[in-house]
Amino acid sequence: MKSVAFGSALLLTVLACPTIGQTAGANPINPTFVGKTDEQLQAELSALKAELKRRAAAPKRSPVKPLGVPASTTAHAEFTPADLAKKHADLLQRWYVRSDPIDAFYYLYPAAPLDGKGASFSYTEDIENKARAVSVQSFTSYVLARQFFGGSGVEASQGLPELSAAAYAPYLLLNGSLTEPRKASERSALQLGVDSQYEFWGGGGPFSIQNVGFRPYFQSDFRGIGRMEGAQFLWEPYQETVNLGARYDVRQPKLIGFLWRVIGEADVLHVDRAGLSDYITGKTYSWLGGTLQTRMVLFENYNLVPDYICGRIYAAGSYQYFWDAISRISVSDLQAELGYNISNKSTPSTVGCRETAPLPSESLGKTSVSIVYNKGTDRDTLERREKYKLQLNYQY
Repeated sequence: MKSVAFGSALLLTVLACPTIGQTAGANPINPTFVGKTDEQLQAELSALKAELKRRAAAPKRSPVKPLGVPASTTAHAEFTPADLAKKHADLLQRWYVRSDPIDAFYYLYPAAPLDGKGASFSYTEDIENKARAVSVQSFTSYVLARQFFGGSGVEASQGLPELSAAAYAPYLLLNGSLTEPRKASERSALQLGVDSQYEFWGGGGPFSIQNVGFRPYFQSDFRGIGRMEGAQFLWEPYQETVNLGARYDVRQPKLIGFLWRVIGEADVLHVDRAGLSDYITGKTYSWLGGTLQTRMVLFENYNLVPDYICGRIYAAGSYQYFWDAISRISVSDLQAELGYNISNKSTPSTVGCRETAPLPSESLGKTSVSIVYNKGTDRDTLERREKYKLQLNYQY
């Protein structure tokens, strides 16, 4: 009864008071209420109360981060399917030339800067002993198809993550050396396959986006002796607010730009012929594990230093660990790299180094030189190694 009395008193007050800005002599009665009975006004008041109660009880929508806005402006960095489609349209790329499959895990989420690991090549000729050696580590793929899936475009789902995009690309992986005359220690892997990647968003979890990959392949070696068949499954989460997998702050000036990645992987492989590898003929392997990777760019877009230093020096490190669920053996590999970008083209890490710097472009790729230290086991060939090398890298 008190609420009804309060509502009636409120209506009488509104009816009795002139509207704001009303001049003297004008009709003091609000035209909205003219001709309505007390019962009609009471019904409208009840309906308004019910609507306010419904809205107060409704779950709050997650904020959607607009493109180009720093992650700190929103509580959670979330992309809608519409945001994803727009982002990808600006950064579409068909060809990828990288060092390994993990470095090309960006068909659907290319928000990471162009400072990944490029393919590396080296050539040695021993004139006195009449010997030659070529070493290569590269992963080349071509995206045949991308598909972006729609959604509400308003808020992330709170149930299971939603499929937001998919991409398919045939690829060629080359990893190892070719010697002439052939040495007994020569090891190599030549892998052909189809790389498919699927992007998921939402789900109410700690990650803004998750990328899932499936990669069936056939593997031999540089001389065509080996024969293996397998399939890999990969998973990588992204959270831009902590620089996991991608960054919002690439173009902001800073002394050190930092990115880190966590990639889970499962690889089932059957060996018909071991060829130029340390695998065992006739055996099946089931590798479970993953990769932890970090990367830093020094003086990123920091225009207080000379152009030849600004955003050109990088350091990278990675650790891989895999356990074979069948034989119960494990392998690991540690890599550290210090490099210098010798390309004049502008990248996301150098676009702020000069006032007249052009926007970053994928057209000509990026060339760099680096010193690399490896210690562990190469899972493509199971070759154990510990070595330093100076290499020329190319990334597209």
